[in-house]
Amino acid sequence: MVAGIEGNGAMLKWPTDVVPGSNKALLYLGTPQYKGNSGCYIRNLTLDCGNNDIPTAATANDEGKGLEDTGGKGQLISTDEASDYGLWIFGGEDFLIENVTVLRAEVNGVYVQTNNTYSVRNSVFRQVMSRYCAGAGFRFANTGGSGTQIENITLENSYSRRNKGMRFYLERSENQRLIGCGAEKNNDTNVYVDSTVDGFEWLGGYTEKANYDQVSPPAADPAPPAARNYVDNEAWVFEAGVKDVKVLGGRLFGRFKYTTNSEFLIPSYGHTVQGFDGSNDPTNNTVSPPEANYQPTPEQLAAVLNLNPSYYELPEYFRYFSGMSVYGTTCTSKTTWQTALKNKLNIYLVLHAEGDQTSTITTAITNAVNASNAYSGILAFEPGQTYETKPFVVDGRVGTVSLVDTTRGGVVGILGNGATLQARTGGTQADPLVKLDKCFVSQDVENDYFGFSLTDLNINADLKYDVGLELTECKYFAVRNVDVTGARGHGIRFDGTVQGGEFHDIYYGMFDSVRSHHNGSESSNINATGILFDGSDEDGVRIANVRVYRSNFDFNTEHGIYLEKTSMTFVDTSAKGNADYGIRAGVMRSANFVNCRIAGGYDSSTEVRLMHASENYDNENGIGTLPGWAGGFHFLGGHIREADSGTLAPWTATI
Repeated sequence: MVAGIEGNGAMLKWPTDVVPGSNKALLYLGTPQYKGNSGCYIRNLTLDCGNNDIPTAATANDEGKGLEDTGGKGQLISTDEASDYGLWIFGGEDFLIENVTVLRAEVNGVYVQTNNTYSVRNSVFRQVMSRYCAGAGFRFANTGGSGTQIENITLENSYSRRNKGMRFYLERSENQRLIGCGAEKNNDTNVYVDSTVDGFEWLGGYTEKANYDQVSPPAADPAPPAARNYVDNEAWVFEAGVKDVKVLGGRLFGRFKYTTNSEFLIPSYGHTVQGFDGSNDPTNNTVSPPEANYQPTPEQLAAVLNLNPSYYELPEYFRYFSGMSVYGTTCTSKTTWQTALKNKLNIYLVLHAEGDQTSTITTAITNAVNASNAYSGILAFEPGQTYETKPFVVDGRVGTVSLVDTTRGGVVGILGNGATLQARTGGTQADPLVKLDKCFVSQDVENDYFGFSLTDLNINADLKYDVGLELTECKYFAVRNVDVTGARGHGIRFDGTVQGGEFHDIYYGMFDSVRSHHNGSESSNINATGILFDGSDEDGVRIANVRVYRSNFDFNTEHGIYLEKTSMTFVDTSAKGNADYGIRAGVMRSANFVNCRIAGGYDSSTEVRLMHASENYDNENGIGTLPGWAGGFHFLGGHIREADSGTLAPWTATI
């Protein structure tokens, strides 16, 4: 068996108008550990199971274009067909599924199946999306026996959205861990745990709008309770007999259904055995005022989970030497090597040179968008080289900037290969050195594909620019092994503010092994932050379902982590040695810190600062002020030296 599948942002699609037949999967993975093939992986791939084309915004209303109704809701119409499964895994151990999206499966998007002969053990699903499927988004089941045979499975930052069936359907499994996962607008229960499950952990994450009518959604969202055609009753269901259940932290809207059981630990967000509706509708709150639902309970336990990051080896086609072969093309110079990478792998390599490389980089970005303006190439740098550059933008949208623009596409990823981007003078100081704008591939607003990853890159702003790395209006992205330093202001900034009346949403993203450190300058009294999440709470939270794993925001001249109007989860992450606060937050509804280290400020002894209701906060629409209440904070495990929550801010610390 092959050792793995590297998708490089490509899509596998069922052929147009070809009938799939029954019990078919677009991608079937059978016992990938066979004969010692440990460490099998699938990465950076989209699977579209439908035998029709997903319509563009311009053709969404046309008959036979594959989607019900007029809004591009994602479901197949009756005249079209799809494979039963997107990703079907039968048996397997020690494998990794990362940055994979499944679209429009007829039954289950991700189906993990075992019997009493073949088990699934010790595997990780990271940044896996299941969307617009007719059945469950994710199903884990032993369908051929009476044992569990599914053991020690971890899902990180994985989501199910707009499926007709359940989001997560789990049966006959042991030790299932879901960290920073989410579910939204599914036609059935968001999480369903069968009586045969022994060991279920949910840490952080987000769920909302279970039993959602896809075809006729509410006219206004949020709508008054009487106008809703979705119900959050039984959003989470645990059958009688489930053992060892822990749900800690998260922003979990909807009622829980489970029996009184000593092996249940569900204290987060005020959920009771009868269920608590955590929506923003005051009439549905069990406890008033709302902040009272965040009070800690004595039963809360430390949730500690350490996962070793996967090992990524530099592919051979990036190891240049004269005479090397790139999939049949002999390369006798770096220029022929560059051309071969483009022609064979759709990789647009920036060859290293001395001096200012800004124009070379921006030209490669432009060339990575093909002539048809569809999503296309990957931007890459030579391994280990240093590139001098002024600020540049990686824009995921070309042509006009309308939300219904059918021509937009863009770069699907950046392969840093350990290269360094070194700031060069000559640009505008307020600009970020690297800006990721609208880095998702889309044909209409309802059908956004996963399509962007940034890996293995060093960014040094060298105190020449205010921001090292900025993201705005990005979705379904993964940033891994990135080092940012030397920004005048913020090492990393998430810009989710409202600009020109447009919402710049940032959703469904993952940071893994990211470092933002030594930003700012003590000598010039420039205060700088490791990472800033600058969101909006106008008409909903605009930065949400972003998770940070195994990252470090240390030794900055102001704060390590600064949160404004966001919903976040951090796992195995540190904020230490910062001159002011390790964490500062205001106007929050949800933040979860799992096994994190917040300690060691060199100018201040207070490491956590949560604004409270008596502190005023400027309203983004310019009308009055908002209370600075930072609620829904959960510190689960880890190390916190000192914290200041004010007098009223409710939060939970289980150390």
